[in-house]
Amino acid sequence: MEKKYKWMEYSLKQTAELGLEVLERAKRREVNWSVSCKHGRQMCQEQMSPEQDKPLDERECLEEAFSAMAKFMRHTTEQCE
Repeated sequence: MEKKYKWMEYSLKQTAELGLEVLERAKRREVNWSVSCKHGRQMCQEQMSPEQDKPLDERECLEEAFSAMAKFMRHTTEQCE
């Protein structure tokens, strides 16, 4: 049982170190989300609703964003199982 806990502690330590490395790389990277994210706020605001000739409201943008996040989380969970 002791060996199992040592492996778990080692695994968590590695994960933490990798997480910090990713965070540091992300801090150094500059991203223009309005250009690279096809579901970004700017695009959503520019889309026109077929029923009304006005941009989609912020609530629809948020729903789209949360839907995309839920999809990515499901995919990640499936990969981890």
